[in-house]
Amino acid sequence: MTHEDQADDGADAVAKFRKLLGRRLPQRIQARIDSPAGMAGLCAVEARLADCWAVEVSKEFVWLTRSGGASGERLCLRAFAADGEMLCEAAFQLGSQEPAGETGSPWGR
Repeated sequence: MTHEDQADDGADAVAKFRKLLGRRLPQRIQARIDSPAGMAGLCAVEARLADCWAVEVSKEFVWLTRSGGASGERLCLRAFAADGEMLCEAAFQLGSQEPAGETGSPWGR
């Protein structure tokens, strides 16, 4: 996957995540990209999140060069309410733009 493809996929995943979240307004969003070359994707995710949500929404970014058991390049997104309740969680396989499709948390809890 090229850096441009990863950036496009990351931005597209944020748009899909926003649709999943619907009208709920998060207080905080976490984005985790798992890729040996994730900088382009993470920068695109940051830019798209800034386009989608006001600066008042906290945004956290994590770049993992390869977590245990990971296959392919993946983006995981979470949105939280002010009280800490998780509003939405989704994982996207970069390069396919399909949800990762796994059960349980994509965060490896």
